[in-house]
Amino acid sequence: MQEFHPFNPNDDQTKSMSNPPRDITTPWDTYKKFKLLNTCKAAGPDEVPNFVYMEYAEISLYPISGLINCSLRHQLLPSLWKFANIILIPKEK
Repeated sequence: MQEFHPFNPNDDQTKSMSNPPRDITTPWDTYKKFKLLNTCKAAGPDEVPNFVYMEYAEISLYPISGLINCSLRHQLLPSLWKFANIILIPKEK
């Protein structure tokens, strides 16, 4: 997948669904996860600090839970969600 295309309710594939699946995650689930974030940890590849997610959880939880549900429903993930900053720390012997 090169690019993420947002959910379009007028899409032919969506119209052909006779029984669309229910939401996999709710805004309340998203809110609980935001509140559990550790603000002392470094930001991810999006460079948004965790305290921003916690501070603005109330206003961002509906769009973000909608994105998560859309991604899971269509079995596609935005390429940015597949990246991680990994730093190897060798063990001292």
